[in-house]
Amino acid sequence: MKKKTCTTCNTVKGFDQFAVQSSRKDGRKTQCKACCKKRDEAKRQANKLAEAFQRAEENKNEALQELKVRKVRRSKKQKQRKRRSR
Repeated sequence: MKKKTCTTCNTVKGFDQFAVQSSRKDGRKTQCKACCKKRDEAKRQANKLAEAFQRAEENKNEALQELKVRKVRRSKKQKQRKRRSR
C-alpha cells in the first residue's frame, strides 16, 4: 500500500486517508481527510459568526432607520399641532 505524509499534521498515512484530486501528480490531496474535515468545520464556524454579525448590523441599521422615520413623523405632527393651535 502506498503511503503519503499529510502537510498539515505531518503524519504518514495510507493513500486511502487522502481525498482524490486528479490535478495532483499522485492523484491525491496534500492534506489527509481528517485535517480537511477540521479545516472545513473551522471555516463553517467562521462563516456562521460572520453571517450573525452581518445580520446584527443589518438589524441595527434597520432599527436606526425606523427611529429616524418616527422622529420625522413626530416633528411633522408637532408642526401640524402648532398650525392648528394658532
